[in-house]
Amino acid sequence: MTSAYRLLRVKDGQPHTLFHGHCGSRKLPQDKLLEAVEKHVWNPGKKGKSPGFTSGWHVLPTKEQCVDYLGRFKDTSDIVVCRVTINRVREKPRSKVFLSKYMKIDSYDWAIALQEHGHA
Repeated sequence: MTSAYRLLRVKDGQPHTLFHGHCGSRKLPQDKLLEAVEKHVWNPGKKGKSPGFTSGWHVLPTKEQCVDYLGRFKDTSDIVVCRVTINRVREKPRSKVFLSKYMKIDSYDWAIALQEHGHA
């Protein structure tokens, strides 16, 4: 297990995925090892135009890279940068993002992310 950083939405003080749900919900539990549902996917608008990739938890190696990546979003009022613990990581094709099979959001790190982004 190693550390990385991930963008997460804040809803009712709890971590949520940005776009796709996990096991029927966008809300993610804290202090629990989560396994990505791996399937063949494509970035939006790229199906049939690229070979696609195997899905996983999107993470970045450093906090600075994650903050830079946040710049891609118009409304960041409900998004935080949070340290996560990951395992079984691979590169995402044609991207600076990495994909992890396993991810854990520690409640301690979540509390720090909320505080740093003014959600505490």
